[in-house]
Amino acid sequence: MSTTTASIVKGTIEGKFDRITVKAGEALVAGDVVYVSTAGEPPTVSKITAATDIPYGAMYEDVALGKTGVCIRANAIVEVVAGGVIAQGAFVTGGAGTAGRVITAAQASAIIHYVLGQALLAATGDGDKINVALAIGILGGT
Repeated sequence: MSTTTASIVKGTIEGKFDRITVKAGEALVAGDVVYVSTAGEPPTVSKITAATDIPYGAMYEDVALGKTGVCIRANAIVEVVAGGVIAQGAFVTGGAGTAGRVITAAQASAIIHYVLGQALLAATGDGDKINVALAIGILGGT
């Protein structure tokens, strides 16, 4: 990573976060990519596990199962964990078998993939930490 990129990322990594009244549906760590389920009261926040989960953002802090009032980063540059190789500039999403991690969003004509954002750095493999500019949207679908 170049010095210029490092300075930009370091200066903006905290970004904005939302403290929302939801309950942690599982133990979560800072950087986990999450979605909010409104099926219960209060709503619960859990790791995304599929490209069809609608991402809300990335966890701001570590939380235990059942904690309420959690902080989730939204509209920010966030540090997340990659679930595989990701090219710089690729759009990322959640994927099966990569709970809370991001993978490259693949465009499929018949399937809607919810995109979390765009990778600002490349990941060489599973477990790499990368920075993503959050820009939640849809890729694919007919």
